[in-house]
Amino acid sequence: MLEFIKNMFIKKKVLTINKKKENITITKLPYNPFFEKISQYYLKFNKKDKAFTLILLKYTEKSGASLRKGIINKIKETRNKKNFIMEYLLLKVLYYLDVKGLKIVDALYEATFINQKEKSILQKSRSFAEGIDQIANLSKRTSKLFVYNTMLLAPAYIMLVVLLCTHGTIKDVLEGMVRPIKDAGGTPPPLPHYMVDPSLYITYNIMFFTLLAIILLFYYYTKFYNLPLYFKTFVFNEQEKTLEVLESMSSLLNSGINLTDSVKILLDDEEDVVKKTLYEEIYINFIKGKIELSQIFEYYNVNYSTIGLISMGEETNNILETLNNAKSALSETYDLNMKIYSKISFYGGQLLMGMVFLKPLIDILLYTSIQQLNFST
Repeated sequence: MLEFIKNMFIKKKVLTINKKKENITITKLPYNPFFEKISQYYLKFNKKDKAFTLILLKYTEKSGASLRKGIINKIKETRNKKNFIMEYLLLKVLYYLDVKGLKIVDALYEATFINQKEKSILQKSRSFAEGIDQIANLSKRTSKLFVYNTMLLAPAYIMLVVLLCTHGTIKDVLEGMVRPIKDAGGTPPPLPHYMVDPSLYITYNIMFFTLLAIILLFYYYTKFYNLPLYFKTFVFNEQEKTLEVLESMSSLLNSGINLTDSVKILLDDEEDVVKKTLYEEIYINFIKGKIELSQIFEYYNVNYSTIGLISMGEETNNILETLNNAKSALSETYDLNMKIYSKISFYGGQLLMGMVFLKPLIDILLYTSIQQLNFST
């Protein structure tokens, strides 16, 4: 009886499976003017979706399935997520695969899903999967130096701006706090000097920001117009850029791409002016046999340890082993320097912020302290 009542009021959930598979076919090239313009900005600023798609294709190839199935699965996924821009791009890839009969790399390029550099890497690597790994290695780098410089300098700059912007407000608050004393005939202590006459305080801040502007101008001038001086002055920047160049070259060589093609690939579409200059020098002078790689690095004031390792490796004529050794040694040095600099950045940033804020804070605390008030008439 109890079981009968239970069955009457409790509905059993039945799992239903739709065995019908969606078949995606395409006969003409999709074209949407809005998506066509926005898709390139989307891929540039949202590299995650592009990377996930390439990773899916990599493991699709490794599983032995056709890459077309990988594209179709990704189209279904983007439809479920309502990601219309990615769906638009992948439908273009499918069109070039099915209708035009292109290979996967050419289809991805014609659909503007990958750029010329990425196309060259995929075509010249030993395998499609290995090429995707190299693309991922080239695109995943982030500048540790930029992060640590921000940690060091940003707190002090923010505090300076806050103090300058709130100067008048703080003065009004302090005057309001002692107004009852004045009304009662008492004599409050004088306001801190920088509150009465802020000209010196403002002058110091102007000098500080002027110095900062001069440093930034020097930084960008040397970076764009005098690279040897830039490397000589900003040592950590030199280590970071040199390491990126060595890692990129050795990574492509390890994937089976020859030295000439590797440098040409890296030179194409390179946006960083420092690395582009180095790649141009390597291609024009080293690849064509004019001078040694170590001589190029020496001209640009690359650190002596890297130059020494490359110079010794040039005697063996094994460029891959030379780059790998120089990269490994510089990577350990750079990582150690960044560990030290990260601590300097954190504590230095707090110290600079304290130095900026400490003097006004002490003045205000002393001013508002009851011991400082004089009630004599």
